[in-house]
Amino acid sequence: MSSAPAALDYRAMSDWLRRFRRPLILTHQRSDGDAVGSVCAAALAMKKFDLDPRVVLFEPIGARYRFLQPLIEWHEWSAGSEAQTADTDCVVIVDTCASAQLEPALAFLRSPPPTLVIDHHVTRDPIGDRAGDLRIIDETAGAAALLIAEWIASAGIRADARMATAILTGLATDTGWFRFSNTNARLLRAAADMLAAGADANKLFNAIYEQENIERVRLTARLLSSLRLEMDGALAVMELRESDFAASGANASMTEDLVNEANRIATVRATALFIEQPGSRIRVNLRSKNAIDVAKIAREFGGGGHANAAGARVEGEWSDVVRRVIGEMSNALYSGQ
Repeated sequence: MSSAPAALDYRAMSDWLRRFRRPLILTHQRSDGDAVGSVCAAALAMKKFDLDPRVVLFEPIGARYRFLQPLIEWHEWSAGSEAQTADTDCVVIVDTCASAQLEPALAFLRSPPPTLVIDHHVTRDPIGDRAGDLRIIDETAGAAALLIAEWIASAGIRADARMATAILTGLATDTGWFRFSNTNARLLRAAADMLAAGADANKLFNAIYEQENIERVRLTARLLSSLRLEMDGALAVMELRESDFAASGANASMTEDLVNEANRIATVRATALFIEQPGSRIRVNLRSKNAIDVAKIAREFGGGGHANAAGARVEGEWSDVVRRVIGEMSNALYSGQ
């Protein structure tokens, strides 16, 4: 099995969970493969503890991850509804510790039941840090799914094909199918364990990456037509406006991974993708080829993430936000920070 850092007390996590019956499991908005895979596997494992978990997403599960839908019961957060939280006796937050990524539930999270946070991001807010709460955070882990896999193994739970499929989804997608710098021996050992437990890598790849609809392909074409290079080719800038979504027939859920399109260019060391959203909001996705710490830049705009992959949602006028972010990225590349 994979070897977790000694600082991660998975026994404490199991003991903490055994105190409760009805966990509410949340993850970040715009949940990606690591988020949905992790919460799915966590819910399946919690059932082995005779718990009755309730998984709630802030949006419908993405089309490329719908193969996970039959594995557990999924719910969608409804503003003002108390049905989702009425009998909750604890909260489990997976793959984030940032308030900005939990915005629809912030009113509930101001005074929540005892809270467990399972995360691997550098950016974190004071969530799950009260007496009686618990944090299992390891920023060296390549995916939140890795923490779930290690917890399951430590608890003596034998992963079945369903758990293995959910965990491998998280491991594979957060590492760009094991090609990003967060891939290491620890994570690959966990992936091998999931294959041994019944996950099918070929079927998984086909389900996630080879079932795109024409709208996303058209959106990708419009994205690439916006591509421009700055800093002598070191900085790639791409934009998606509301008109691009209208022309392609695509929606916001189809933008996952698009920021990585520019990484194929040899000169590119960092990328900024700007996506226009309703209400004068702009989603900023940042990537780095180990050149600069984009999480540091994202924090300047109220976001966060990893050193090589981060983002933020910024309110403001389009040209001003684009100018400011490009300025920060350019300064970091120039100074080598």
